[in-house]
Amino acid sequence: GRAHRMQHRMLAADRRELWIDDSVTVSMREGKQILRGVLIDVTDRVHAEQAAAAVASDARQLAAAIDAHADAVFLTNANGQITRVNAAFERMTGYSAAEAVGRNPSILKSRSTEPAVHGELWTTIRSGRPWSGRLCNQRRAGRTTGDGAAETYWADVSITPLRDADGGLAGFVAVERDVTAVVEAEERERHRLEGAELRLRVAKILRFGRTRTNVGV
Repeated sequence: GRAHRMQHRMLAADRRELWIDDSVTVSMREGKQILRGVLIDVTDRVHAEQAAAAVASDARQLAAAIDAHADAVFLTNANGQITRVNAAFERMTGYSAAEAVGRNPSILKSRSTEPAVHGELWTTIRSGRPWSGRLCNQRRAGRTTGDGAAETYWADVSITPLRDADGGLAGFVAVERDVTAVVEAEERERHRLEGAELRLRVAKILRFGRTRTNVGV
């Protein structure tokens, strides 16, 4: 005998499933209960709410995936301003999320990377194409080496443009992996090979000198 309002599904005559906002009032007339109901089709609204909830769920899952990623990840808007970083980014660069968000990734740029490399990077991603390569980046000011120079690190970097619903450039997502140890090992190997080649050349020169002396005798 009470009025009620609920939302439920119904089947239309053509078997389409509809969401209905069902509102019923109860009154008495000549000792009998009279029910008056209003059914409003809210299918579009419910579907929009469901889609929004799915997007929000996807966004939460994406955020969790970014935060849990072992490599440094940061997102930017179309102008290149950082909008989000993960914990690995904070550990690798020394910048907290609060310090990095709103700034340009150029805060990581060191003098050890040729300007032409950064020029190629920006030309590529602004054209909507992904870029990958190796950069020598700089950690947050204050993190220095023993001689007072800014501390740098080598990173394999992958940057991918992000598109909005209309296909326009919405921003970029960058992933950085610290490969400093790899680069240092490669450099040691290069010096070792160069030293071995140099010793071989010296040995050849000395051997040639002895040969000429013996011929002269």
